Amino acid sequence: MYFRENLKRIRKEKKINQRELAELTGLSFSMISKLESGEQSNPTLETINKIADGLKVDPGELVYKLAIEVKKYEQFDHYFNSDVGLLMKFIVSQLKSDNHTLLFDGEALDDEKKELLRSSLNVTYEMVKLINKKKKGS
Repeated sequence: MYFRENLKRIRKEKKINQRELAELTGLSFSMISKLESGEQSNPTLETINKIADGLKVDPGELVYKLAIEVKKYEQFDHYFNSDVGLLMKFIVSQLKSDNHTLLFDGEALDDEKKELLRSSLNVTYEMVKLINKKKKGS
C-alpha cells in the first residue's frame, strides 16, 4: 500500500540513487524507476525482499511502515491521556533512538535536527516543570 512512497523515502535517506539500488538488488534500473513512479504497483514478494536486502531494512518497512507507525503511537495513547509531559518524554526517547526513521512534517530527520528537537523539548519540559513547581509553592 505504501510501497512506492516508502521505497523512494528510504532510498533517499540512505543516499542511494536508483541505479545504485538496481545494482545492489540485481533488479533493473527500469524496474526500480517504475516501482517508485507507481507505473509498476504490485511488486512480487521476491522483489520486495531483494529491495529490502539492498536497502538493509526489514521488508515490512517498505510495505507497511506508515500503518505500523500510526498503530504504534495509538497503543501509547492511553498512557498519555492529557499529560503533555509524558508525551514529551516519549518523543524525546524516540529522538534518542536509532531504531527507526523519524519524520517531521513529512521529511526525514537527520541527526542534527533530532538533537535540536530533543534539546528544545528537554528545555521546554524543564521550564514548565519549574513554573508549575513555583505555582504550587505560592
